[in-house]
Amino acid sequence: MPRRVSSCATLWFACAIAMVAFSSVAAFTPPSQKREAGKQPAARSNGAAVGMIASVLNGIDFVPILREPAQVLAVHRFPHDKRQPRPRGIDGLNTFVVSGVVKQGGATVALSGIGADELFGGYPCFAKAQKLARFLKPLAFVPPRLRRSAAAAALAALPAGKRAKAVDLIAGGGSCVELAASLRRVTSGRDLRSLGLDPKPLELSEQYLPASAFDAFTDPGGDPFNAVSQAESFLYMGNTLLRDADVNSMAHSLEIRVPFLGRWLVDLVGAMPGDVKAPQGGLPKHLLRKAAGAILPHDLFSRPKRGFTLPIGEWMFGPLRGECEAAIDTLAGCSALDGAAVRRLWDSYRSQPGAIHWSRPLALVVLGNSLRR
Repeated sequence: MPRRVSSCATLWFACAIAMVAFSSVAAFTPPSQKREAGKQPAARSNGAAVGMIASVLNGIDFVPILREPAQVLAVHRFPHDKRQPRPRGIDGLNTFVVSGVVKQGGATVALSGIGADELFGGYPCFAKAQKLARFLKPLAFVPPRLRRSAAAAALAALPAGKRAKAVDLIAGGGSCVELAASLRRVTSGRDLRSLGLDPKPLELSEQYLPASAFDAFTDPGGDPFNAVSQAESFLYMGNTLLRDADVNSMAHSLEIRVPFLGRWLVDLVGAMPGDVKAPQGGLPKHLLRKAAGAILPHDLFSRPKRGFTLPIGEWMFGPLRGECEAAIDTLAGCSALDGAAVRRLWDSYRSQPGAIHWSRPLALVVLGNSLRR
């Protein structure tokens, strides 16, 4: 019997169901960057709560990977063959590394929690987009350029990164769908324009998306929760998470299953009104908590949401700085971009690493590295 591995906290409920079909389920949760071994006892206790074999994979040590980038670069690097897939984003790199480690532990099939946050409202953007939509509704008659100028002046005291993000949100579309898309953007409109990338000549919206980006959406009927759910499902999960999970796990011949995206479950939950899934005063993923409350320990639901992220920011301006700056040099030489602006952005990110999330400079590094290959 192939070994099944759970890699998401929300999957304890799914694992309980999986026990009906499988004789054994191994629960695996990698340690976080801050608390390297903190998840192991939780994996054991939660697994026991649903009566399954829950074990941290023996002989797998995540600590060197968290501390030393050479482990990722040497042991878990994709082949240089351009036909081979590579991590597409931050989550893709995480999936690739974790999949390699899980495969080394003898697993052939893994369960992923993809879909739970999108369907049940686990992301912070569900609350943020709805709150922003209410705030911006009275300003809908104000031209976007005037909103942008006024916001830039009013928010001048904020750090540059936060100010640019806030200005984009205020000046952009005010619907929950548009706001959810803007909240997912890594690079601000100001920075993209400084690079020479104006959305109008490219026939893109202010969110730098094609006009057809929202074509697959159904009318949420004035339901803000379901509007954000569709935006997250189509624009983030569909474009990034599912593709990354498939490509990066199969690079290790590990098959990932997504039980929260079973057609019957998606149809059932997607058709429910938003106030059923997220009642006033309810916690994130309220409906999932209610469904799993009878079989999972109560303390599991009181823990803060935790993910697994490699310390990429520390590596970029530390042991991997040489490789990153080589990628920036390549990007600065690209004729389609303003080379001086590329270097200015990189220097600003490097000078204030704590003030700007590392995903912004990483976007430049990834693009430059792609051009190098």
